[in-house]
Amino acid sequence: MIIDSRNRPPTQEYLASTITLADFTREMHRGFSVPKAESVKKESMDLYWEEMNDAGITVACAPARWGAGPDPIVSPQEVVRVQTENPKRIIGAIAVNPCEMEKSMQMIDQYVVNGPIIAVNLEPTNGGTPMLYDDKRVYPLYDFLQEKEIPVFLQQGGVIGPDISYNSPERLDKMLADFPKLTVIDIHAGAPYVDATIFCAYRRPNLYLSADMYLINTPFTGRYIDAANSMLSRQFVFGTSYPFIPMKDAMELWYKMGVKKELLSQIMCDNIARALRLDLAAYL
Repeated sequence: MIIDSRNRPPTQEYLASTITLADFTREMHRGFSVPKAESVKKESMDLYWEEMNDAGITVACAPARWGAGPDPIVSPQEVVRVQTENPKRIIGAIAVNPCEMEKSMQMIDQYVVNGPIIAVNLEPTNGGTPMLYDDKRVYPLYDFLQEKEIPVFLQQGGVIGPDISYNSPERLDKMLADFPKLTVIDIHAGAPYVDATIFCAYRRPNLYLSADMYLINTPFTGRYIDAANSMLSRQFVFGTSYPFIPMKDAMELWYKMGVKKELLSQIMCDNIARALRLDLAAYL
């Protein structure tokens, strides 16, 4: 079984959260030396399933995104709809936002604590008021998620925040020290602060790293793979970063990166299943 830890399907709302800026999207595909997937070009879920099957991916984790406005770009209702219609293929995560604390708490209670969703997506650096990971204004969210044992996808790396300092692994490490029982799946795995983020995960066993698109034709690839093959074999998770990276291209490149064969199942399935507390039998 292969679980893609970072994959947003091409529905209208999900696409609006990722590829609304045409110039930026073109630069992404040029920079990572990959084409745009046909399912993205045609905004087709039928093609998406074909591409997912061709890539051999069993299940996709689909974290929603909030953005800078008062409401999430991908609504919790959309997350529930996509997951409910495809219960063996999609694991949804609703988006929350510390700038909208009361609304976020209500959404977690309704859609996760008392609903079908098992995780949330949090991007404190991308909100209307960008916040660092250890900003005390975010702490009520972390505290609630830790108390309820809800895993969180947290973007730490890549093009986020007003400047590159918002990727700070030092800030992430401080937050994780304060919330040692909060399970965090780190989207983009701290790029460009790769070594510091790898060591942060080594220090904090509740941190899982999904380098996803920053494994694809970047200077960081070797560092991540070395960590996955050794000190982080139980904390590194596979992700394609679709729709930015086509699933089949991501898979073909992944198998050429030198991950130890005996670790493939662990990194491509078991680690994210442990992080999300999945019953894998439900996806067979």
